[in-house]
Amino acid sequence: MASIYRHRAAWQAIVTVNGRNQKKNFPTYAEAKAWAARLEADLERAHAPHLGGPAKTSVARMLFESKLYSIGKDGIKQELSRINRYCEPAGLPAFVLVRDPDGRRVLRTVPRVRARRAGRFCFP
Repeated sequence: MASIYRHRAAWQAIVTVNGRNQKKNFPTYAEAKAWAARLEADLERAHAPHLGGPAKTSVARMLFESKLYSIGKDGIKQELSRINRYCEPAGLPAFVLVRDPDGRRVLRTVPRVRARRAGRFCFP
């Protein structure tokens, strides 16, 4: 929360961040208020969750983002299978594990093909 008050011949804005005060003097009250609001907004954005928090994301989106952290695991094929099952209904692309010419593990997207009978998407 910001505090703005008259200090000598200027307006002083104080914003407390992590227990430390940030102060700045301004010639007008409006400039002090704008600076304090901008600093508080920057702090809010700095602590915002990566995917927007639980109200703005889905399990499928979270798993889709976590697939890159799974590439070094031993059970990556099974984990990708589980992740793809959540990503399919959410409209997110599916991935498979392949090896590049250097022998490193790489994730590739798999095109979705609509199955004729079931009416569901399946991955070749």
